[in-house]
Amino acid sequence: QKDLIIASFFYGSAFILILYHLIVYYTLRQKALLFYAFMVSSMAIAFTCRDGWPNYLFPTNENWIIPLGWLTVGVLTFLTFFLLRYGRELTGLVQQFPKIEKPYRVLEIFVLAPLLVIPFAAVQAGYLNNFVNLLVFVILLPLTFLQGLKGNRLAWWFFITLVLQLGGFVFEVLRIQSLIPSTTTTRYTLFSSAFLEFVLL
Repeated sequence: QKDLIIASFFYGSAFILILYHLIVYYTLRQKALLFYAFMVSSMAIAFTCRDGWPNYLFPTNENWIIPLGWLTVGVLTFLTFFLLRYGRELTGLVQQFPKIEKPYRVLEIFVLAPLLVIPFAAVQAGYLNNFVNLLVFVILLPLTFLQGLKGNRLAWWFFITLVLQLGGFVFEVLRIQSLIPSTTTTRYTLFSSAFLEFVLL
C-alpha cells in the first residue's frame, strides 16, 4: 500500500511535468523544454520496468521477461542521451566552452552504443549502459561546476540535480548488490532523487 502511494505520487508528478513542458515548448519552441520532457518520460518508463509494471499489464505473456530487459536498457540509454542534450541546451555548455563541441557530439553518439548490443547480449548492454552513465557524470559534473563558478546559475541547478541523480544511482546499485538493506526507504531513494530533480529543473 505504501509503495503504491509513493509510486502513484511519482508517476503523477512526472506526467504533469511532461505535459506542462510540452505545452510550454509548443509556445516558446525552446529545445531544452522538449528534451526535458523526453528525459522525464524515459525516467518514468525506466522506473515502470524496474518495478515490473509491464508484467502486470501483460500477465499472460510468458516471454515478456526477455523484451522487458531489452526495454529497460534501451530506455535508460535514451535517458542518458536526453540528459546530455538537455544539459547542453539548458546551460549553454558548448557555447561557453566551444572547444568541447566536437567531443561532446561524439559523446552524444557514444551513449547510444548499448542499443547496438541489446539484441545480442542484453546483460552486457546493461553493463555498458552503466559504464556510459558513469562516464557522463564524470564529464558533466566538473564542466557544469566550472560553468557555475563563472556565474551561470542554470549550470548550478543542473549540477545539483546531477549530484542528486548520482546519489540515487549509487544507493540503487548498493541495494541491488545487497550491500545495504532493501527497505521502502532505500528502494525509493532513486525515486526521491528523481522527484527532487524534476522540481529543481
